[in-house]
Amino acid sequence: MMKRLGVGTVLLAVGLAAVLTPEALAQGCSMCVKNAAAAGEAGRKALNTGILILLAPTLLLFGGVFFLLHRSNHSRHSGL
Repeated sequence: MMKRLGVGTVLLAVGLAAVLTPEALAQGCSMCVKNAAAAGEAGRKALNTGILILLAPTLLLFGGVFFLLHRSNHSRHSGL
């Protein structure tokens, strides 16, 4: 797919999607920001820990999918 479309075209599409969707960039509601700011140091540390805990499975899932795709593509082209 990347060879057909070209890396530049894909990057341009992703860049345009990021720029043309300002609603996606404004997902931090004012109440959440105020509550996080008023929580103190312990609250900020807990919030950061929670974000990292939620981020880890997502990164592992994406990493696993890309690893499997790479391994599948590599084995198909190497003739195994």
